[in-house]
Amino acid sequence: MGAPRGTLPSTSNAGREVALDVLGCLATPEALRTLKRIGLEGCTDETRQAVAPLLERPALLSPRSPGPRMSRSKLLVAMREFVDGKPDKLDEAQSSATHEPNEHWPEEMVGALRAEDLPLLRQVRRTRMTYLSDEALEDYSVYSEILMSLVWKPEYVK
Repeated sequence: MGAPRGTLPSTSNAGREVALDVLGCLATPEALRTLKRIGLEGCTDETRQAVAPLLERPALLSPRSPGPRMSRSKLLVAMREFVDGKPDKLDEAQSSATHEPNEHWPEEMVGALRAEDLPLLRQVRRTRMTYLSDEALEDYSVYSEILMSLVWKPEYVK
């Protein structure tokens, strides 16, 4: 049995650092507030280096105006289709006009998406993980970075 609901995990709890990492990946206001409440006391240097920026000022993606291949409306259609098992439009949105990878697609997504689009973005991230590949793990990280860039506010960690 764990600690009673609402209590913070002990600094000696073996799962504490895993819990801190999971909270950081959630990229929600509630998770950031909880991360702040729990704190980093007793954590390894590795965990501190990974989590501390979320409690201060993380390196967030700068919004970039989406190009014609990634307008908000096109992106939402592509994301819905991706969740429905049709990845072609999302793959196309993430590539350049010459069909090369678009290195700016994460910033373009940050520039295109709104708060009301976050549930769909979370679905895309979850769906992408079902591909069980190295690329899917990399994409999970990128989608988490996009989510954090859209969610993080200093008041959540004060």
